[in-house]
Amino acid sequence: MTTSLESWSIGKSVTSTMIGVLIMQVVHQLDQPAPFQSGKRSAMPAEQIRISGF
Repeated sequence: MTTSLESWSIGKSVTSTMIGVLIMQVVHQLDQPAPFQSGKRSAMPAEQIRISGF
């Protein structure tokens, strides 16, 4: 039995919970650009990616 998918699910849950806490503490807002850089092969520049898009 493999657990790689379970760890992905846990990782997504933890990340979304932390972003939710930051939004509730008014550290981040849903309409601001996402706090990361886009990859080299990204079709969309990072400044166009919003937190609400996740």
